[in-house]
Amino acid sequence: MRVDKEYTFEAGEGAKALSELFGGHTQLLVFHFMFGPEDTEGCPGCSFMAHHVDDAVEQRDVAFLAASRGPLERLDAYKRRMGWSFPWVSSLGSDFNVDFAVFTEEERRTG
Repeated sequence: MRVDKEYTFEAGEGAKALSELFGGHTQLLVFHFMFGPEDTEGCPGCSFMAHHVDDAVEQRDVAFLAASRGPLERLDAYKRRMGWSFPWVSSLGSDFNVDFAVFTEEERRTG
């Protein structure tokens, strides 16, 4: 789908626009990994799925990344602990998750 709104994500290389996350591919698959701003570990179901994605989609001209509202430092620490290599960005401070109906604004406010 075409996305006209500008979103900014915190990545290991600094702030990046959504259009900069394709990594040379024509398609981008964003996995909304449940890891909130106060969390210290990721959702067990999301973690199970994440164990099966490294190198799984690159062969179809699809870039894969996970996006979470948690701070990048915590996401990176959890990613290292789990041994994952896929890109994971923080959408904290962005409307990205709400705009794509990952949760409602009321759900975000109430945690």
